[in-house]
Order: sequence, then C-alpha cells, then structure tokens
Amino acid sequence: SEFLARHNMTAVLHWNSIWHQCTLSLLGRTQVPHLLAGAAYDEMQSLAAEIEAGNRNVIYLIYLFKSYLCYLHGEYEQAVEYVTEAAPYIDGVPGMIFMSYLPYFESLALLAVYEQRAADEQQRILDTVEANLQKLNMWAGFAPMNQQHKIYLVEAERARVRGQDSGAAALYDRAIEQAETQGYINDAALANERAALFFAARGREKFAQIYLQDAYRLYVAWGAKAKTDELARRYPQWVDLRLPASAQQPVERLDVEAIVRASQTFSE
Repeated sequence: SEFLARHNMTAVLHWNSIWHQCTLSLLGRTQVPHLLAGAAYDEMQSLAAEIEAGNRNVIYLIYLFKSYLCYLHGEYEQAVEYVTEAAPYIDGVPGMIFMSYLPYFESLALLAVYEQRAADEQQRILDTVEANLQKLNMWAGFAPMNQQHKIYLVEAERARVRGQDSGAAALYDRAIEQAETQGYINDAALANERAALFFAARGREKFAQIYLQDAYRLYVAWGAKAKTDELARRYPQWVDLRLPASAQQPVERLDVEAIVRASQTFSE
C-alpha cells in the first residue's frame, strides 16, 4: 500500500486495500471476523459509494471476500447471501482468477445449508453445484494444480448431503492430499475442518479430533489467527494449542519494486 501510494497508483491501491482488509480479518485484527471493516478498508462507509459509482470489479471482490469469510466462520446463510450478491458483478473481473472462486464458494455455501432447505430447493442446490463442477472441471483440464483439490472438496460435501458416507470420506482425503501437494494450505486446512465436522456428526470423535488438529495446524501455518482462535474456543477438547514452532511455516515475500520495474521495461 505504501509503495502504491508513493507511485500514485490509485486504482491498484483501491483494489489492494480490499485484499489488505481481508487479510487483517483473517489475522484477527477486526471486531467482526467476516466484515471488511477496519484499518485498510471499511465496507460500511464505502460499499454504497462503490455501487453508486458502478465499480463492478470492486463490488464483486467485496461480496466474494465476504462470502468466503462468512463461510470460513460458519455463517453459512450469510455466505449464500453474499455469493448471490457477487454473481451479477462477475463481468467486472473477466478472465481473472477471481472468476474461478465464485463457483467454488457458492457450491460450498449452498451445500452447507442444504439440510435446512425443502426438497425442491435441495434439488436446485444440487443442480447449481453440478453446473459449478462442470466449470471447475473445465478449468482443471488446463490447470489441475489450481482446481482439482477444490473439485474434490465440493464433491465430498455433495456426497455428504447425499448420505454417501464412504465416498465423502475418501473425497475429503483426496482434497486434503491434493491441496497440500500443490501448496494450498488454506484449502487443505478447510478440507480437514470439513472432514472433522463430517466425522463428528457421525459420532466418530477420534477421527474428528485428528482432522481438526490437522486443520488447526494448517490454519496456524497460514496465519489465520481469527480462525485458530475460533477453533480453540469451539473445540477445546480437540485442539492442542502446544504446536511446535515448525508449524509456523515461513512466507516468501515478493519483491514488488522489482516486479514493477520489470513490468515498466516490458511496457516500454
């Protein structure tokens, strides 16, 4: 943010402030974990102005991040609401990676509320999930390292709501393995957490404890303190807070100055 402000890159700085605030939320530096309101950006003051100005890419990002934060913290109904709000603005991010997040987040959020819906609505959810999986599978054909673990997790959740327990259990493991192999520790953490909830709901607490402890370890490695605090509060009987220092994996820093200089050279 300091670099972008110094070089008067206001449009990119605006985008970055939303990323920044999402990160602060994950770090636990906001009062409400799933709100984009804090030191970097305040949706409560800015969202109405973004809508009035027609900043479609910014509006999409705000709703997308809010849906993810809500889902991550168990606010599933709100996650569905925000992903629905994001959908009309997807044309604001054509050809960008953010497009691929919507079918992933939407599927997970809808499957999380599936059991609270009437039969006709449940069928619509399954139809939406199937359509979203077709998109994810298409993208996985080009870049399986970015999409395959997401597909496995969505399929695991779909198998769960269908009562296909053995299939769900295997798919959670595939999602975890693939996400860890490709370095998506955030998604590996989420898949472990969903597997833990799956086994807990079936009275298999020993399995639930193993998966939840792995989820906690990976969330620690990712740096999502808001999430680790929540897990420790909700499941004190399962979470071991005495993690070794090695669980805190180093994060590589980008040389932004070098990237910008290279970009300017290519432009010239």
